[in-house]
Amino acid sequence: MSGPLAARDVLEPLLDAFGGIASDRGTHIHIGRSVPLAVKSLAGPDFAMPEAGGDSVVRQVRAQSGELPGEVRLGAWDIFGAYQKRLAASRRLEGGSLDIQTIDLPASSSPDRMQIEADRKLNRLWRDRERITFETGIDQIALEPGDVVELSSLPGRTAAEPLLVRLTAVEDTDRRRFEAVRTGQDLATGAPVPLPGQPYRPGDPSPPAALFLDLPKLRDDDPDDHVRLAAFAKPWPGGLQVLRSPASTGFEPLLTVPVPAVMGITLTELMPGPLWVLDRRAVLDVKLFGGTLTSLPLETVLAGRNALAVRCRSGGFEILQFTTADLIAPSTYRLSGLLRGQKGTEPEMQAGADPQADTVVLSDGRNPLVPLDTDASGLTFHYRLLPQGAALDDPSALALTHRSNQRAARPLAPIHIRARREAAGIRLSWIRQTRTGGDSWEQAEVPLGEESEAYDIRILSSGGGAVLRALSSGSPSVLYPEDDITADFGAVPTHLSVAVAQVSPRAGRGDERKAVLHV
Repeated sequence: MSGPLAARDVLEPLLDAFGGIASDRGTHIHIGRSVPLAVKSLAGPDFAMPEAGGDSVVRQVRAQSGELPGEVRLGAWDIFGAYQKRLAASRRLEGGSLDIQTIDLPASSSPDRMQIEADRKLNRLWRDRERITFETGIDQIALEPGDVVELSSLPGRTAAEPLLVRLTAVEDTDRRRFEAVRTGQDLATGAPVPLPGQPYRPGDPSPPAALFLDLPKLRDDDPDDHVRLAAFAKPWPGGLQVLRSPASTGFEPLLTVPVPAVMGITLTELMPGPLWVLDRRAVLDVKLFGGTLTSLPLETVLAGRNALAVRCRSGGFEILQFTTADLIAPSTYRLSGLLRGQKGTEPEMQAGADPQADTVVLSDGRNPLVPLDTDASGLTFHYRLLPQGAALDDPSALALTHRSNQRAARPLAPIHIRARREAAGIRLSWIRQTRTGGDSWEQAEVPLGEESEAYDIRILSSGGGAVLRALSSGSPSVLYPEDDITADFGAVPTHLSVAVAQVSPRAGRGDERKAVLHV
């Protein structure tokens, strides 16, 4: 197992592959192998009478051949092959669809045993293709899911052969309603036959590709100190262990990366683009190390899908989204329908990105959070990424260092800066953005997202370079007094260059927004 998992996630694939049954008995879960021995035989009088105007109390549904897989593949680690992953396949020679059912097991076994179980699994899929529902009186209270029952002398089908069924669900009302599948003997197999050949063994794995992502909050429950990690290796070793140390020695386990990220590089330059609107003209070509991209409707993209982090010239990451992904070469996509500077990454977007820039698809589960205490933000840590069980000096280990820049804690730049002449001077106003809880359209005002509200306002020279005066405010407006205007400009200017930033008690001055205002 790649890390802590729920027991259900581990047991369900094994029960499915080996024909096991897990039944909820109220006080406990009973796990056992399906044995085709009836614990009860039900005949005509045992079945409930149909309700007025209702259907028969016994109903059968048989899956069509085209709905069933024509091949089953079981994957497990080969105990005789240096624990390399190996597949055992069983294929139906006639009937069935072209679908292949693949079960990747968190288990180790011999190849011949896996071959037997693959044959049995395929046989069970076709044997259990009939679904039966029937109803009895409440006197059959002893029957539980997992029991095997023989149905004979069915109402209206007195000449039919008895059915051997396994109960899968029970519903109790004024009668008992059962759902079941038709069952029978498992496929008979002889002694295991050693399989020819050797399992495929790749060469020594190379170090993975990995990136630490200092991003704004992607989810409201992300901590302010969070850093995300993206890692990719081919072949994927089943999971990567991440260790950390404040020095180059003394590494301690930190987390496990269970699945690879979808990563790659840009092939074209990414220039600054428009904010808050869909850019239908710009395109971005990316080449992936592995994985795929898909086009999605705009409504789905607006709900957060198809998000991509691109490393910009400033060193930070712009978060953009795309609606269209066209495959133009192997593992190469042309992205269009772009939404730029998402989640407050406008400063990074303005820097643009060069070809060969790192890219990471942001998706749940593939970019895990790196645990980081508040007092550790800003400190440089040493990391090692390596396959589980490998030594620190293994050739497949990757050494990295990283220092968090508290990007997630930095306030976002205010928007809609305005200037209005008053008798006492010039009134500047703006609308703040929030780092958390601001997606709902039903809110009259978005949450503050900070411990207190504070702003730093700078009056710039006409060229926008030199800072002539600094003001502060505890609300989204401030008065630039008449006396200060005269001291700074000699007279009231027709245009005013300003820079406004929200201030956090923890992260300091956030991203600023500059504007040239007509007064």
